[in-house]
Amino acid sequence: MRRSQGFSVVELIIVMAIIGVLMVIAVPDFLGYSPRARVKSAARDIVSNMQQARINAIKSSSSWAIQFDTGSACYRVLSDDGADDTWNTGDDTVYRTVNLSDYPGVSYGSGASPQNRPGGSYPSDGVSFSSNRVTFKSNGTSESGTVYVQNGDGDTFAVGSLAATGRIKCWHNYGSGWVPPS
Repeated sequence: MRRSQGFSVVELIIVMAIIGVLMVIAVPDFLGYSPRARVKSAARDIVSNMQQARINAIKSSSSWAIQFDTGSACYRVLSDDGADDTWNTGDDTVYRTVNLSDYPGVSYGSGASPQNRPGGSYPSDGVSFSSNRVTFKSNGTSESGTVYVQNGDGDTFAVGSLAATGRIKCWHNYGSGWVPPS
């Protein structure tokens, strides 16, 4: 008689036990990763919106701004300061509004240690830009400042711009010091 091919019950039980052990090890890491992924995504979106505002300011030969509203946990990308030539007065043209509530558990601020903090001293509301606004001029330059976003675990990202060049930089702190994100 020919021996039938397939798996025995013992082999299936061993494979199921190995999968179970791997799940027990992997699930806690995955659950801890989710809040970190949300704050990282929020920071990357801030970087992306700042880069877009800078590029659009250069392309349109006019200033663009991002207004951080810490009270409402949102920020607005502004493409024009309106007829009064003053930002944040109600007649600005809003290009995009981003709500931090789209990233559950993410807020302005920093739970990270203050040592070697990017952008200098830590602002109480999480934004060190003057009037909580970064303006990109038609030559691509901006004011210096930093915006901090954090999750409930204290993982923090800092996104800043340099006045002389308008270059946008990003750092993160997962509790062991400030480093550029990978």
